[in-house]
Amino acid sequence: MAMTLQEFAERVQGASRELRGALLQELVNTALRAETEAKLRVTAGGVTRLNVRTGRLRASIAGGVHQDGDAIVVEVSAGGRSPNSKQLSPNTTRTPGEVRYAAIHEYGGTIRPTRRQFLTIPVHESLRTGAGVARFASARDVPGLQYAETSGGQRLLIHEDSGEVFYLLRRSMTLPARPYLRPAIRTAGIRMNSDVLRALRKSLVFGRPSVRSSG
Repeated sequence: MAMTLQEFAERVQGASRELRGALLQELVNTALRAETEAKLRVTAGGVTRLNVRTGRLRASIAGGVHQDGDAIVVEVSAGGRSPNSKQLSPNTTRTPGEVRYAAIHEYGGTIRPTRRQFLTIPVHESLRTGAGVARFASARDVPGLQYAETSGGQRLLIHEDSGEVFYLLRRSMTLPARPYLRPAIRTAGIRMNSDVLRALRKSLVFGRPSVRSSG
């Protein structure tokens, strides 16, 4: 379909409202695809190899679209308060707060104790339920534990009766990066380009424009 430049300009102007709506919808779809991809990555068996215990990290992942000045930003985030009412704190009726370990999984880094001298790393199977949820809020709540140290210098908390190791004690622990947000937004962004182009074609509905003289 051939059209003059004037006809082309009128078509673009007339479609502007519809075009903005169509583009916004495609960006929202991109954000939702990124959210789904990120959640799949932290699901048990996903590429990050993270073990799902409480589901709080997965529940905190959310895709969104917002305006920043003249730009429209598509984002996917994690670590905020869980919107899932089923994600309750142990022995309470409230949803948990921010998921503090969301960033350490995404970027990696070193964890150090903030109040105590050592990190307590649970290793005994009785410390977690079958679903992997911690049975105790901290090592201090586990009865019958005592401090011990191996000949190699590894500090431990063992059970005073059985001698079984319940916790490893470490001054710090370094975790590798296991990104789930950045790959998700990249994957969704690849499809976004073709979706936006389709929205343009659908809203404008014209073929290759050409200049036509009237003289």
